[in-house]
Amino acid sequence: MLAGAGYQKIGRNNMPYTPTTGLKSSLFCPFVVSALFILLYIGLGSVYLWAARPTFSNLIHSVETRDILRRASSLSSKIDVSRKKLILYWGSSMPNTCDYFRLIKPDPTFEDLNCPVNNCAWTEDKTKIKEADAVLFIDYCLSEPPPQGRNPRGRWVYVCHESPCNSLWSLHKWNGLFNWTMTYTKESDIYSPYARLVHNERGSSVSVLSKERSLLIAKKKSKLVAWMASHCPTSSRREEYVEQLQKYIPVDVYGKCGPLVCERNDTRCSELLNNDYKFYLAFENGLSKDYVTEKFFNMIPLNVIPITRSGANFSRLGIPAVLHLDTRDFKSPKDLAEYLKRLDQDDESYAALLRAKVKYRNQIVQPWNSYCDLCKKMNDPNEPRKSYSAEEIRKQHGPCLLPNDL
Repeated sequence: MLAGAGYQKIGRNNMPYTPTTGLKSSLFCPFVVSALFILLYIGLGSVYLWAARPTFSNLIHSVETRDILRRASSLSSKIDVSRKKLILYWGSSMPNTCDYFRLIKPDPTFEDLNCPVNNCAWTEDKTKIKEADAVLFIDYCLSEPPPQGRNPRGRWVYVCHESPCNSLWSLHKWNGLFNWTMTYTKESDIYSPYARLVHNERGSSVSVLSKERSLLIAKKKSKLVAWMASHCPTSSRREEYVEQLQKYIPVDVYGKCGPLVCERNDTRCSELLNNDYKFYLAFENGLSKDYVTEKFFNMIPLNVIPITRSGANFSRLGIPAVLHLDTRDFKSPKDLAEYLKRLDQDDESYAALLRAKVKYRNQIVQPWNSYCDLCKKMNDPNEPRKSYSAEEIRKQHGPCLLPNDL
């Protein structure tokens, strides 16, 4: 009790106050009072900070989000790699508009993918966003605002398989929210090209094409060039290039840019190209770094030589020059046309192209192959925490290039 308030001082163990106990108390009290003031200061500060704290849903779209996520990376080494990892596919609110190569399969587990690390599963249930270890967002579905809430240990993944000429929608709304990229560019965190080329092992039944057989194939070809396209016009101006070619050589145009019809994914189209045509125009709709699509890769198993129009460095992608002709190697469509006419008259030279080409087969990298890489990264406690700005994602893809040969 306080002295001077009509109360007797009480010493330790309820004994009356004596000079001895008073001396001990006089030495002890300053420390007690100081400690009480310190605790009171900390307590009031904590109450203030708790009351003034921003909610996580508000933080998630602010600059502070990056700092929170970076701090969360210090916890990654404590994650139990035996725990199931959940991948959330964040599609559009409109059904069937953002289908990532028909990613979602009836069986949501990774067991049928034969991944080296297969403790992952995927879902479309958006209510699980706060527990998902990775959330995938497709580039052309980013017109909608970012969702609220997230797992602070999880990664948001930017997925893109279109050139920057036709993608990078509304990225300013997502500035700083993506932790990984999953695209066709070599710099992606998860490299996800349309396909990869694997050299055939020597002795394989398809790794050798005899000179006699290749000459027979060349002689049986009855048409020179085909082009199949689903839309035009394009930023690559491929339709203009074809029009210029047609001034010098015949080019059969199938699809929406021409009069001929051959439905997409119809096996008869491949048979037509394989049996009748010598060359196929594998022209991309946009010219940009690393952007090579199925237009090229679908031609590798066929007895037809693709002519590419792309902004990619093919050698950087492991694609040898013997597999295709490149419009960049010719000054103009007229120069290319003259070269094709010479090859058309030289069966041996054309057959040699077929023999060089057959040494390679294409292994189409389906979405689940890239998912094996994603699952592996999700289980690596040493994976650094990243946060991409919109500008960093744009730089990773490079610019949309404009043609200079028309």
